[in-house]
Amino acid sequence: MRGLRPLAAGQGHVVAPAFTLRFIPGREDLATPESWSSPRSTRAAIEAMPEGALAVAGTEGITEAGIFDGILCARTRRRGVAGLVTKGAVRDAAGVRATGLPV
Repeated sequence: MRGLRPLAAGQGHVVAPAFTLRFIPGREDLATPESWSSPRSTRAAIEAMPEGALAVAGTEGITEAGIFDGILCARTRRRGVAGLVTKGAVRDAAGVRATGLPV
C-alpha cells in the first residue's frame, strides 16, 4: 500500500503479524441484523483477531464507505490488537482517534 499515513499525529510505526480482512461494496438489501451476527461480519472478524495482531483491511479500492468507526476501533483496541492499516475510509475519525488505536 502506498501513501499510507497515520490518522492521528504522533503515532509511531507498528510491526505485527497481519490479520487480513477484505471488504467489498455493501448491499443495503443484505444489511440486516442477521447479517451483522454472521461469522463473516466485521464484528465476528474483530472477535477472531488474535492479541498483538495488526488488522490489515483491503477495500478493493473503494474509499467512499467507512469500514471501521469509533465503536469498532474501541473493541479492536480492547481485544489487544496492535493497530489497523487500510486504504479505505473510517467513519467518526474523532471517535477513532479517541480510542488510541493506531490507524
